Amino acid sequence: MKLKQIIESGKVVYLEGAVNYSFIHFNDGTKVCIPLCIKAMQERLPGKYIRIHKSYLVNELYLDVIETVAYEVTMHQGMILPVSRRQMKRLKRDKNVTKFIRS
Repeated sequence: MKLKQIIESGKVVYLEGAVNYSFIHFNDGTKVCIPLCIKAMQERLPGKYIRIHKSYLVNELYLDVIETVAYEVTMHQGMILPVSRRQMKRLKRDKNVTKFIRS
């Protein structure tokens, strides 16, 4: 029998991919490792998650600022994560996230 844990999407701040595993970072500071790649997690998670890098998927609810010059995002808790050049181009075109962009 496999143990399944229900993850409340609203409590997930961001996901960090590591080959075939993902680390889920929660709003209370805890972190859980699960044996799924970040792409599989992106397909399963409900809500508004934004892919900012091949290794990072962020919850829009916790996103503060997208820094276009520094290629990084700042989350509510002050966590700074990198944004890839490809994803930055996509983010600049995405009407839903332009409110977070700071040049």
